Amino acid sequence: MTEKVKRPKKGKSPEPKNSLAKSRALNNIALLVQTAPLGGGNLPFRGEWVFYILRCRDGSLYTGISNDLERRIIQHSKGIASRYTRSRLPVKLVFFKQTGTKSSALKAEIIVKNLSRTEKLRLIEENQN
Repeated sequence: MTEKVKRPKKGKSPEPKNSLAKSRALNNIALLVQTAPLGGGNLPFRGEWVFYILRCRDGSLYTGISNDLERRIIQHSKGIASRYTRSRLPVKLVFFKQTGTKSSALKAEIIVKNLSRTEKLRLIEENQN
């Protein structure tokens, strides 16, 4: 009998197995996106693709993408953007990065979603300084 080969589900990248692979994944984010400062009035223009991280009331982190970040944050705050954040209001934008295209925003989001919570927090902290 032949063994079945496990393949990652369509649209999902396999999670890095070791810390070296995770470190490379973090470096790949830098290649995919341009740094955008987080602060008052520095949100990107409409039409510019970004991926973002929100901190929810319970301390959990939510990652998403948008081409109108201001509108998307308002939707999250009103509880009409996602089921996950709806039950964890209020939410706070803690991180975002501009990307050139929707494709690169999706790739960056997948990389970040595969990171551990500790690595995500380190990414947020490093980019706020």
